[in-house]
Amino acid sequence: MTEDLSKLALEAVEIQKRIKSDTKKLRDIKDNLIEKSKTRNSSYTINVDDGSIRIMKYKRIIHYKLNEKGFNKLDNQTKNDLLKKKLLKVKFVVNNDNYQVASDSNLIPEYLKELIEKKERKPFSVSVILKKKEENATRKLDEEDIDVEDDEVMSDIMLNVFPPDSENFSDDDPEDMSEVEKNEKGI
Repeated sequence: MTEDLSKLALEAVEIQKRIKSDTKKLRDIKDNLIEKSKTRNSSYTINVDDGSIRIMKYKRIIHYKLNEKGFNKLDNQTKNDLLKKKLLKVKFVVNNDNYQVASDSNLIPEYLKELIEKKERKPFSVSVILKKKEENATRKLDEEDIDVEDDEVMSDIMLNVFPPDSENFSDDDPEDMSEVEKNEKGI
């Protein structure tokens, strides 16, 4: 069994190396497409034999992201003032522990049950580490003591760990975009 695990691990490392290489190539191609599209005033599509490339013009070039840890340190009055001034929006997430307890006790209202989608995780998460740089990124992630609310958050976190330059990479899948990105791209 250990030999089987070693073979799978070796194959995973090789695939991760190819993904990292291809991701860099794809990022470079996308950057080149963006550079050559700067004179255009609208989104457009380039059709090729095996598919198409959709180049979407942003409505806004700058967007802002809240440092949630810093925000959580603010007092409640300051938080409320920011909400009243409409400088921030409230985002709702399921409190998994409380929801599970209420569900076990059959205390969830029907209207809320209809809005909640239950997802099950696999019993383990697997990370492929290629070099010391990626290992440090993973260790830093673990040290931040992240409270993961759902699988989508964990998927986003893991996608941003490998490769380390992924903040410049986007696969432009609307399902993976934040609401801000969807609005900026007109989706």
